[in-house]
Amino acid sequence: MWEMGIVMCTRLRGLLPAAFLAVLMVAPTMAQTSVDAVSIQVTTSVKGATFWADGKEYTTSAQLLWTVGSKHTLEIRNKNQVFPGGRSRVSFQGWSDDTGLLEATSSTQVITVGSSTRSYTATFALEHYVQYYVNYDEPVNLFDPTAINYPQIGIPNPYGFIVSSTRTCIQTSTWEWVSAGSALTLTAIPYPGRIFLGWDISSGATEYLTSLTIDGPKTIRAKFTSGRRVYIDSYPEKGLKVVIDRTFTYARGDKCFPDWTATYSPVSGAGTAVPADYPYPIEVPPSTFPDSPTGPFAYCTQIPLCNGELDMEVGTPHIFAAPASQTDRMGNVWVFDHWDFGNGQTGGQNSVVTIPEDWSTQTFTAHFVKGIRSGFVTVPTGLKLKIDGRDNWASYNFEWGLGHKHTVSAPLEQVDASGRQYRFVSWSNGGPADQEITVEESGSAGSFRMVAQYEVLGRLSILSEPGALTFDVSGTGCSTPCVLDRPAGTNVTVTPLPEVSLSPDTKAVLQGWTDGTGSGPRSYTFSQDAAVMTAKYNYLQRLTAITDPNEGATWTYDPVPTSGNYFPAGARVAVTVEASPGYKFKRFEGALSGSLNYGWLTMSSPATVVARLQKVPELAENAVKNAAGDTPVDGVAPGSLIAITGFNLATDYAKGPDSPLVSTLGGVVVQLPGSRYLPLVSVAADRIVGQLPSDFEEGEYSLTVRSPGQPATSTKFQVKAYAPGLFRRDDATDEVPLAVATHEDGSEVTPDSPAKAGETVSVLGTGFGPLDPTPLDGFAVPPNPLVPMRDAAELLVGGEARPYVWCGAAAGRVGYWVMRFKVDPTMGAAQNVTIQVRVNGQVSNSVVVPFE
Repeated sequence: MWEMGIVMCTRLRGLLPAAFLAVLMVAPTMAQTSVDAVSIQVTTSVKGATFWADGKEYTTSAQLLWTVGSKHTLEIRNKNQVFPGGRSRVSFQGWSDDTGLLEATSSTQVITVGSSTRSYTATFALEHYVQYYVNYDEPVNLFDPTAINYPQIGIPNPYGFIVSSTRTCIQTSTWEWVSAGSALTLTAIPYPGRIFLGWDISSGATEYLTSLTIDGPKTIRAKFTSGRRVYIDSYPEKGLKVVIDRTFTYARGDKCFPDWTATYSPVSGAGTAVPADYPYPIEVPPSTFPDSPTGPFAYCTQIPLCNGELDMEVGTPHIFAAPASQTDRMGNVWVFDHWDFGNGQTGGQNSVVTIPEDWSTQTFTAHFVKGIRSGFVTVPTGLKLKIDGRDNWASYNFEWGLGHKHTVSAPLEQVDASGRQYRFVSWSNGGPADQEITVEESGSAGSFRMVAQYEVLGRLSILSEPGALTFDVSGTGCSTPCVLDRPAGTNVTVTPLPEVSLSPDTKAVLQGWTDGTGSGPRSYTFSQDAAVMTAKYNYLQRLTAITDPNEGATWTYDPVPTSGNYFPAGARVAVTVEASPGYKFKRFEGALSGSLNYGWLTMSSPATVVARLQKVPELAENAVKNAAGDTPVDGVAPGSLIAITGFNLATDYAKGPDSPLVSTLGGVVVQLPGSRYLPLVSVAADRIVGQLPSDFEEGEYSLTVRSPGQPATSTKFQVKAYAPGLFRRDDATDEVPLAVATHEDGSEVTPDSPAKAGETVSVLGTGFGPLDPTPLDGFAVPPNPLVPMRDAAELLVGGEARPYVWCGAAAGRVGYWVMRFKVDPTMGAAQNVTIQVRVNGQVSNSVVVPFE
């Protein structure tokens, strides 16, 4: 079969693609052998490190395809590998795998590929090259055993040395390998007479003491130079504290005490220790301190200077100060006064001095004066004072120098922690509230003390429920809560607001003072005590009642509201709506609902209730009356004009033709007994005017008003044979009921055109009684012939019967009567004369006619 496959492959080679032929050639082998290949990843923990796999070198990582069960070799042929450039290196630590089972330090590992392990890691430790320079010394090999010329001591730098977290003595320029990621702490220490100027570090640090993270190769240079010796003295007491460049130190004393807290010993093996008789007497001149680590002082030895001795760089500025006060060994208080820098130069606190170039002795002296303890108190205690322009002192106890001047100030008024107000009275020395004092000893205790006397003001707190109300306090507004502080004996008058609006529908009404002293203004006289007065208010909520239509109902409430329809907050109110004549209640909306015309609600907040009503026709009480108005006769006469009064009788006003009258106006009809209809003059919502047929006899009748789309409404009325009434002008009033009267020429009689003596005046009325003959109902009376009354009538002028010219139907009109009379001078002049008509004992209403 295999041979046949080869033959077939040979024959087809010219016809099939090469890839397909390759598959045909390996197919028998794949069919005969079943193997599993897995992907194995080999990596190094540090990028750039190398390893070998099955004799082949790889860098950083490799992805290898190995079969399960096969054996392979992993090697680290160079355990210490230096990266290109020579400033970073790694050292092999061990092998591990992803299962955690392999933890080996051997550089060579023979592994058999299993079914679970998929990665191997070679762990390396990364180190970076750190180059140290002490000034500009040439580097020598002090610490690197892997390099040539190790160890090479070199010549110590005479200016100073470096101490790091890895090396206790770096006396000259050198290098070392430092673990990546570690924190390197650096300290540069100069020898006596030398100055440390700062660092030049690739990361940019320049502080005296610094720490940096080794995240790559570093170059570090400590810069030193020669300094000038400066002596610090204190006067008149030696060895007092001073502050140089914001650091506390001591001035020179009787002996050489170093201002140093460290233990002074040389680096082991680097030289001898500081002599045992250290500190030295102060008389030892500066020259005995070496400029370089020779003689008794070995290199890398931190040699402190004596108190009051400093080495400073030429041309650099420095700040000189001193504690404001301090105590010496004997308990005496000393207060700083000034600095003496020599050559007539002086200065105060924080004086800046530049170190000169000359080699002359530089001595700077801090001058002090004797101090005493000075104290300030307030009575009562706990109040504030302003001392030397400050009021935020932790306490008012000071150490001040004798003869020094200070300012003290007591506020004229102030408030303590509890809010009580105080007024300044006096200082114990009798001086003003603000004064300058000179410190002097007082008493045997050697102290200075001043007392500020205060008096507490009386306090009146004016409160209100609710708050934020402005009351009048003796003519000045004061919003609650209002706090008044006044001297004892002061009197004020507090006038509260009787009422205040809190919103458009909520207000508060004064109930009274809570201590029961009434509800009006109060007088109060202050003492030193604190008092409180509180005004209590009642909340009122408005109930807004809306009637739709507006005139359709009246409202009643229980309890009765105050002005503006306000009720006490929380009150339970019974609400009833009574529909006005011509209206029918339909439903409530808003705070109440339902079709009943009453309900209850609680006034926990402002409320609005809407009463929806429907217009309906309704006749008034005694609805049928004389069209001329109210008359003494209780009834209407046949053939007269009558008025039917009520509510919503018609939708709009409508007036019919003068003659003949119609029975329907605006859809309104008035039905009379016997299926007859009233001839109509006009209709309106509140009044219908028509002519009662002349054939009605005396008695009681009923009529019915019918309007379109509305229910019919009926009433009864009386018919009397005689029911005279006189018409009044539209501009008439109850006080001056001007008659509808005309002159002989037909013009109207008015106050501006009064009736004249001798002329005949006609007065219009209706219902005087039967006419002869009876005119046709609904039609205007013709002008000829005249239609007189059947019965005699009487004219009453001022209540007195007077003759008249004629009385009967008014020509050209429907339902009108006319009384004509001649004006007699005896009737009156320049006045309104009262006129009445009387027929068969029935008297009309009164009208007035203006006479000239």
